[in-house]
Amino acid sequence: MIPLHDLQPTRRPPVVTRVILLLNIVAWAYVLSLPSDAALEAFYSRWSFDPAAFFGAISSGDLSFGALAPIVTHQFLHAGWLHLIGNMLYLWIFGDNVEDRLGSGRFLGFYLACGIGAHAGVRRGGLVRALPERLVALAAADSRAWRAESRRKRAEAKREAQEEERRESS
Repeated sequence: MIPLHDLQPTRRPPVVTRVILLLNIVAWAYVLSLPSDAALEAFYSRWSFDPAAFFGAISSGDLSFGALAPIVTHQFLHAGWLHLIGNMLYLWIFGDNVEDRLGSGRFLGFYLACGIGAHAGVRRGGLVRALPERLVALAAADSRAWRAESRRKRAEAKREAQEEERRESS
């Protein structure tokens, strides 16, 4: 059984939880809109967290936005529909309660700290280094399937409109 909500009431609306949900969905919609696998690969290469690149930039003294941003932006990237839906479902179910308990500001800090901490024990060149390539491959497959389905539906709607037009003109 997959839960859709919990029964724990909250005292205030979960504004930060909803904003995080929206940001994740917008990021995924953007990934789906990318026109090619090359664009998808460039996007994931730029915004995914690569420990070797991150620690290399830090050790060389590069504290620019470009060097530091992936430590946060990777938290909004997903490998596929199932990854996105699973994460957003449980954020939806439990995020409001945690936000209610901690307060919005502390919840946002907690959320970001957990995402940053997810890579704290990762060795350079380890599992996470391979993750961007896997994300690209999985997202590309989802993106291609979604685009193919969209094209099929548009073509079908166009055929139906032409058929309707023919029937009306006869």
